[in-house]
Amino acid sequence: MKYREHDDFELMSMRRMSDSLDATRKMLAEALNIARQSQACLLNLAMEFCGKEMQERQAQNEDLSRIPPEELAGMLRGRFKTLKLVASDVVVQRTKENARLVVELRKELDQQRQQADRSREQIERLERQVRSLEKTLENERQARREAQSQLPPAPNGVKPSEGQEPAFQRWYAGWKQENRTWERDCQVIRLIGKNGMSLSTELEQAIAQKMGISPRTAHRILAGFVEAELLDVETTPVLEGRPPQRFSLTEKGRWLYRQLTGEGTLTPDRETLLKAHKSDRHLAVILKVGELFAGLGYAVERDPMRLQIDENRYFQPDLVARKEGETFYLEIEIGEKDKAGIEQKWENALAAGGRICVVTDNLNTLRRVQGSIAQWSGYEGISVTLYITCLAVLKERKPGQSPWYAVKEYTFE
Repeated sequence: MKYREHDDFELMSMRRMSDSLDATRKMLAEALNIARQSQACLLNLAMEFCGKEMQERQAQNEDLSRIPPEELAGMLRGRFKTLKLVASDVVVQRTKENARLVVELRKELDQQRQQADRSREQIERLERQVRSLEKTLENERQARREAQSQLPPAPNGVKPSEGQEPAFQRWYAGWKQENRTWERDCQVIRLIGKNGMSLSTELEQAIAQKMGISPRTAHRILAGFVEAELLDVETTPVLEGRPPQRFSLTEKGRWLYRQLTGEGTLTPDRETLLKAHKSDRHLAVILKVGELFAGLGYAVERDPMRLQIDENRYFQPDLVARKEGETFYLEIEIGEKDKAGIEQKWENALAAGGRICVVTDNLNTLRRVQGSIAQWSGYEGISVTLYITCLAVLKERKPGQSPWYAVKEYTFE
């Protein structure tokens, strides 16, 4: 059972979403307040110019404040058509001004109604995301409790493969005594084991940042670990350029991590990804997308948790990207001919995040996926907000720019 340390991060995300939800509710309250003011203006005009008709309605105990704005506007138009006023510049000007005011008020009312509808949709989307995250956090807490109950014993009781314990102990004693950079190397082992990172490009950067050294020095440290049989190394799938190396702790390296911390190591991220995705090409695109989003300033989670939507319904995004309080659950599509469950995946993505976020390997795949989602949305009568982009677009974007090729709204009454 994998041991994760995301409670604090997820709770921070929930607090940010809660703050966003409160702000949206305030916007909705302001919109409704403006709508009520518009209705009051129309009612005052009707009382002034259609007094007889309004008094008759009032005599019948009718609640004048509940008269629809369209009906009030119709009464005023009828009154203006039949009203015979003295042809004076003042009266003509007043009539024109009142007519203009009625038109503007109706436009304002329509705009506020549209804003209120958009606010309600935003509130519903955020509430769905909060419910999904609450369920997922509870699952993670349960998983953590189970993982804690299964943690390995204290370092003195750690048992590697039979016959290895004495050899590891002897090596450790000599390595600790002879290695002049022992403390630095221990910190690197803790970093690898705790975070489960494996790609050389990211691992070297993380080591360099933590230790205050250059990536080249970090590369030499990793090479020394390979020579000391603490790490295994192999190449990983890549779309272009020089493929990064993938490092993983050997049995000896895992033993050393437990010896230093008393804890179990995380599964390296690529091993987890390989189990979750269908091909090396799919994985290569996922890794590239994560790299590009990270370059645009997003915090990228490459081994995202499974989100619980309903009691027996889950959604597992390929990547999660976070920035400025917004969370995007990314689905990576490469045009592979696998349509089984694709519509259920879109439905789950929509339920989990309130929108569908897709990244494709190229523009052709992007257009096919966009058309497929639009067709599914229309056939099912489901309103969808689609965020979509591809690798070519992401490569051209600079930090601070939007990563999205398009944001589409498919709305149905």
